[in-house]
Amino acid sequence: MQRDRYIDTLRAGALLRVILYHAIGFAWLPYVFPSMGIMFALAGGLVAASLDRAQHNPWQVLRKRTRRLLPPLWMLGIVLVPIMMVQGWIAVADDGGVPLDAWALLHWIIPLGDPGASDWGYQFTTPLWYIRAYFWFLLLSPAALFLFRRWPKRTLSVPLLVAVLSGFGVLDLSLQGSPSSAIVATMATFGACWMLGFAHHDGGLRHLSLRWVIPVSVGLIAVGTWWTATRASWALDDDTLGQALYCLGFVLLLLRFYPSFTWLQRRPVLDKLVTVINFRAMTIYLWGNVAIFVAAAALSSGWMPWMFTVNGVVAGLSRFLLTLVVIAAAVLAVGWVEDLAAQRAPRLNPWPRERTHVGTSTSGRLVQPARGSSHPQGMLPRRRLTGAVVMAGLAGMLTLFWIVSDQSIAPTNTGRGQGSITALDEQPPAPPAGAAASDDGEESVPRGTLDTMSETEQGSRPGSEVATTPEEDVAASGPAATSGAGGEVGPTQAGVTPPSSSAPPTGAAPPTGAAPPTGAAPPTGAAPPTGPAAPTDPAPPTDPAPPTDPAPPTDPAPPTDPAPPTDPAPPTDPAPSTDPAPPTDPAPPTDPAPPTDPAPPTDSP
Repeated sequence: MQRDRYIDTLRAGALLRVILYHAIGFAWLPYVFPSMGIMFALAGGLVAASLDRAQHNPWQVLRKRTRRLLPPLWMLGIVLVPIMMVQGWIAVADDGGVPLDAWALLHWIIPLGDPGASDWGYQFTTPLWYIRAYFWFLLLSPAALFLFRRWPKRTLSVPLLVAVLSGFGVLDLSLQGSPSSAIVATMATFGACWMLGFAHHDGGLRHLSLRWVIPVSVGLIAVGTWWTATRASWALDDDTLGQALYCLGFVLLLLRFYPSFTWLQRRPVLDKLVTVINFRAMTIYLWGNVAIFVAAAALSSGWMPWMFTVNGVVAGLSRFLLTLVVIAAAVLAVGWVEDLAAQRAPRLNPWPRERTHVGTSTSGRLVQPARGSSHPQGMLPRRRLTGAVVMAGLAGMLTLFWIVSDQSIAPTNTGRGQGSITALDEQPPAPPAGAAASDDGEESVPRGTLDTMSETEQGSRPGSEVATTPEEDVAASGPAATSGAGGEVGPTQAGVTPPSSSAPPTGAAPPTGAAPPTGAAPPTGAAPPTGPAAPTDPAPPTDPAPPTDPAPPTDPAPPTDPAPPTDPAPPTDPAPSTDPAPPTDPAPPTDPAPPTDPAPPTDSP
């Protein structure tokens, strides 16, 4: 067996880094070794090699690659789906799970979307987005490889352009968004790395000058780091543009240097370990989160020695090591499915019996004409080109279907300032708008809040002022306002100033004989508590009297206080101090009170 040991070592390191990141969760690990970009680049080179071996027959490559991809996924679904059903398959919004329906189960069979899971099972299916992305790249690879070999720079710039448009908000794409948005965002993030795999397979990277490869790679890494730090709070795995630039620069350096790994032959144990990881790559990746769950449950059960959980770092490393033990058990239990998928004899123990020969049979080769064909690899026969176009069209139709389905099931509330939705899909009514009242603490209180307060609560607010609306003034000037006034002498007329911290009581309105028929007491609790309201000078509906100019309490109607424009009393006939309401004072036209009901002249305080 002859394999490329450098590529195998990169793949093994990427898998171990993924398990370490999921087990410990160090945010700086994606910067040290961007595993996902490396895995997509290596997969792109393998797909290009498969297309060349199949003389660019897309259906043959699709059948072979899906046969290698799907059986390990089906084995995981056979174990997880029944367990999630027994758990009840609860899926609450924004918790990761999806409802149990035909689409959720269909994606376990054909991963056009993320396989469905409940909220409890979502922790095990989180890494399956890679399977979905790999499947979509596989559908597009025949046409993409043809375009890349004709226009390499233009084709490589397409996913980067989509990532740039997404980063600047022109396209609404997100790796954690709707199914269609996540599909397109993943293709934009890792599409350039996939095509670097094409270039590596064709041998185009080996001849690039390091004089510009190193500055370009370092520049891409620096810009990707800066963008992620300023826009995504250093979360490289959550940003489309930052991750695309960083992974592109990192992968370009790794595939351009391409060191020799012949030294692995002098370390047979390490060499065979790399071989085992590559033979069971799908099993390790798919069952990694399950192993992490089992390891965490074992550490939290209490039967582990205390030295394994002495602090957070030791507990994380212990969880990682225990995860590797569980993964080894999973490899022995279900790893043989990969042998069946690759049409090899199934083996429970994947440890190789003989040493793997080092070679470059899967990468680093220049483009050669296909065997039995006069067409170079850069040009496709018409029948192969038709198949590639049909497969790319199928992928485009599926993408359009996802976009339409996302829009058809989108919720009515978009989350941009819109209120909550009731059970009948209706928004609750907005609170009534009104003027805001301010208290002594300079705190703005909505008008509707004060209207709903009781009299005791309004009076307990020190220094609060409530402005009366015109409708309230008209209602207060009617008979209903005067019918509630009694003959009891109020504190204002008795010369006693009420405390400023409480509103005047209900019976504090002036008696009927102390005011002209046109004057009415304001509504209960509407008088400002900081100053007594003048009983003989009420606020008209259109011109309220300022609260800072009250009449003296001992002289309700002084001669020097002219009546408002609506007061028919002549200024030359002031009311005597002992008779504030002369009987000869006619009622204004707006006063519905009968003229025969004035206060007697002797009914003065």
